[in-house]
Amino acid sequence: MICCVNEVTDSRVIEQLGVCEVQIKFDVDSFFSMNDQRKKETTLEILRNGIDKIVSEKNWDPTPFNQAFDNVIKEELKNEWFWKKTDFKSRQEI
Repeated sequence: MICCVNEVTDSRVIEQLGVCEVQIKFDVDSFFSMNDQRKKETTLEILRNGIDKIVSEKNWDPTPFNQAFDNVIKEELKNEWFWKKTDFKSRQEI
């Protein structure tokens, strides 16, 4: 969990019940005045900073995280969802 805060009050990576939490300095109010493209870029940057901090602290291999970020950039920060159409007749037969 990446917490956006005005001032980092705890620089540790805290793990509770298998969830890592880290604070990243960011003015949340400024986010809402950004255009959609800048919001996407800023969100990715915040995520990357937080994950980089966790990966470093936990001594994890950064490769899968870097690949995920690279793919997001390659796809130009698109957030698309595709849902398969349910075959209603097949569902009725069950």
